[in-house]
Amino acid sequence: MGYSIYWATKKGRQLTKEEVEKCVNAIKQIVQEHKDIVKIEFKGKAELNKWNINFNGYDDDGHETFCFYSYYNENPAEMVLEALDSDREFNGDYISLNGELRGAFCKTARKQYDYVVKLCLIKVQEITDNAFEITCDDGWEYVKEGVKSKENKGKVIFHKLEDTADKYDWGKENA
Repeated sequence: MGYSIYWATKKGRQLTKEEVEKCVNAIKQIVQEHKDIVKIEFKGKAELNKWNINFNGYDDDGHETFCFYSYYNENPAEMVLEALDSDREFNGDYISLNGELRGAFCKTARKQYDYVVKLCLIKVQEITDNAFEITCDDGWEYVKEGVKSKENKGKVIFHKLEDTADKYDWGKENA
């Protein structure tokens, strides 16, 4: 089963290093609050630090790892080398050193951890004042105000993620 969530920075919007750090901290908090559903999957220095985080569901309740990664790090010299490394800079699913994310996605198969992924992305929208375009295979867009419908002229149709629960496998778990 597929079902993906997609996110990218809006055209012309650049995230600051501080915004990325705030987003990662918020995602860490959400992961901690939902540790019965998700866990950090990769714990290497490059995958888990002030500017990078990942998580997945447990065992069969996981699918693809959710990654919120950037090229930021503590060492300015390493960041310059990253910027010069064309192969890595071409990788559009990392937030670049100029603060842009070309596009990232995560297949959740609507499993229970899909809920946590969406909570994190809505929180990221709150922190960055809707700097991202976040959509799903369900045709909805996720913004800091809630869930918008493209079919409903882009108006917010659900103010809370929980209001969408009957559409997903995780809704059955939480009902």
